[in-house]
Amino acid sequence: HTGEVGTPTYVAPECKKESYGLKSDMWSVGVVLLESLIGELAAEKDKDAARIIEEKKASLPESPYVNLIRCLLEPDVDKRLSAREALAFPVFEKFNLQPPPVRIVDIDTALPNEDDYDEDGENENKSNNNSKARSSKHKKLSPRERLVKKLCGEIDSKNPKTEAAALMYAKKMEQLDDELENISETQTLLDCVIIANKFYEQELIDIDSLAEEYPSFQDFDIDTFRDNEVALCSLVDYCLYLR
Repeated sequence: HTGEVGTPTYVAPECKKESYGLKSDMWSVGVVLLESLIGELAAEKDKDAARIIEEKKASLPESPYVNLIRCLLEPDVDKRLSAREALAFPVFEKFNLQPPPVRIVDIDTALPNEDDYDEDGENENKSNNNSKARSSKHKKLSPRERLVKKLCGEIDSKNPKTEAAALMYAKKMEQLDDELENISETQTLLDCVIIANKFYEQELIDIDSLAEEYPSFQDFDIDTFRDNEVALCSLVDYCLYLR
């Protein structure tokens, strides 16, 4: 959210007055859940949105689901539920759902940064020290690693994290496809490379032209890709960052 961008209906109250944080998104979630009960809310101005939301919120009967909505639509940021607090709410306990375990992501490992590129855009990971870089040159690559490196080169991936992410995704997708390296029969590994490319590269690849421009992707099927993308997101708990 920002003060200038966003649909008034979904923008948290604090976004107009002060800096915002993660709980601002929880307000938006609350609005969506409210709409699931009463239908779409329409407001052209922030004041109208706040008034409509308060009126609708007050008119709802007591229930675990409604209580969750009220706690998400709490104007006081300090009292508003965080995502983890919301997931621990009684409405989810009814379905034996529990908050996922806390996972710590190493920002330097997970996020793309300027050090991943040199001035010419060539692969270069400056975060590794010189001795590690030298030893990595002599590391014997597995068949999968060689294939992923080839595929990343073919689609002109610039960020070394793309290759690493594709390998991480492939490891997860082994649960669904035990013939990943056989790209003539299955496109799962190809999809892992494309998803990693989408996530880590500065320039997005045109998925619609994959089959025409890149030989290894000549049988690429967009519907299969979408299915694999959904499956992978589920397997990694919707966190595509390197860990």
